[in-house]
Amino acid sequence: MKFSPFIRSLKSIFTSTTFLFSIPALGYFVNNNISFLILTVMNPPTFMVLGNLKIITTGLIYNIFLNKKLNRIQWISLLMLFLGSIISQVHFSTEGKPEIMTSPFGLLLIIIFSCISAIACVYTEYIMSNRFKNESIHLQNIKLYLFGILFNGLMYYFSTISSFNKKLMSNNNGFFSSLFPIHYLIIFSACSMGLITSAIIRYSGSITKLHSNSMAMFFSSFMSWIFLDNYKPNILFFVGALLCCFSLKMYNNSKVENKKK
Repeated sequence: MKFSPFIRSLKSIFTSTTFLFSIPALGYFVNNNISFLILTVMNPPTFMVLGNLKIITTGLIYNIFLNKKLNRIQWISLLMLFLGSIISQVHFSTEGKPEIMTSPFGLLLIIIFSCISAIACVYTEYIMSNRFKNESIHLQNIKLYLFGILFNGLMYYFSTISSFNKKLMSNNNGFFSSLFPIHYLIIFSACSMGLITSAIIRYSGSITKLHSNSMAMFFSSFMSWIFLDNYKPNILFFVGALLCCFSLKMYNNSKVENKKK
């Protein structure tokens, strides 16, 4: 039967090793919820730039758990990235004093977000590229997102049994009744990003994935400038963003030079 390989692949999902995918799935589940909380205390461009701190935490996790040593140029580029992230968040008050645009609570959330993201990315690379490197990436995605559905489903269930949410749910006509077209667009965008992210981690690595994410800060800044009336980027934001781009260029050039050697 022509469907036999497909059926055998599905059977391989329900094995003891599948539970290894629950660890990064839990990390992504926690971080996805933290990201919504972060966006309540800072604007999207600020989130995108400070999110570059994930690259530093990922570099540290690489050294500790995967023993992937970074050379001196790569570490300098990561420190430059950190400096650019901080510079982009400085603005001057009416008295001319420099101030950080992000609250201490926002910085704490970013640190937690960066640490969880680094652990989840590095562990995902380990199981997808090392532990199960001969396994289909599509099968790996199925295993990963099965646990994502499980974690989010449990959270949704327990949130609906609270007394407050019971009143809200009583006014709904179903699971999708409160969704608008913009919500479907967000869901489609998140699903597409998840599949692309898996491919980047599998074939290029976690830090490359973080580098590609950091480039989104320009687009995020441009869109926020258009649609958010309360956001106006200053010159330091673009200086910090350009410094981040230069650090990413240094890091990638160093990787190419190492391969040639």
